[in-house]
Amino acid sequence: MAALKELRVLGYFLCLFSSVAVMADDLSQGEVLFRQAGGYGCVACHGMYAQGDGQVGGNIRAKNLADINRALLQQPSMKGLSSVLSGADRALLAEYLAELNSYELINWTLGVGEPFQQVKVTADEHYQLVITNKGFEALTLQLTGISEPGQVNIAPYQTLAFAWQVKGSYLFLASDQSRLQLTLK
Repeated sequence: MAALKELRVLGYFLCLFSSVAVMADDLSQGEVLFRQAGGYGCVACHGMYAQGDGQVGGNIRAKNLADINRALLQQPSMKGLSSVLSGADRALLAEYLAELNSYELINWTLGVGEPFQQVKVTADEHYQLVITNKGFEALTLQLTGISEPGQVNIAPYQTLAFAWQVKGSYLFLASDQSRLQLTLK
């Protein structure tokens, strides 16, 4: 009887692990669709991480399946993707957007705008820092506390993202042209 109970527990954990693996696979499929659907993906209008980034389509991280279906039917620029994306593809995109939306977004654009930004963050919250280099030169950034190693290179017009959980009370990120200060609320 004890062996049967252990087998049931093992089966439960295997099912749990299996569903997590499928979910991770679905997210990666959703990410691929987001970047490549129709030959140009959603990134052309919505940015590499659905953050908008000054693109024509804006931030869509909080959009769900109903929003995606409505946009594919009503938005002239998206109607071409409507025939390319199956119902399953649309569901995968919605799951990917939900995953992105589970992180609080901090968007840092280098090469345009204010040279100094200050953002208030909450301890123990999960954030995604999306950095876009809109300049014509590669930059080296100091991201100690967010990325290991702390130094990151970003090419011209490249966008990188880093997910992390806020620890500590103060974080200062810098490039030669721009500064980002993160302080606790």
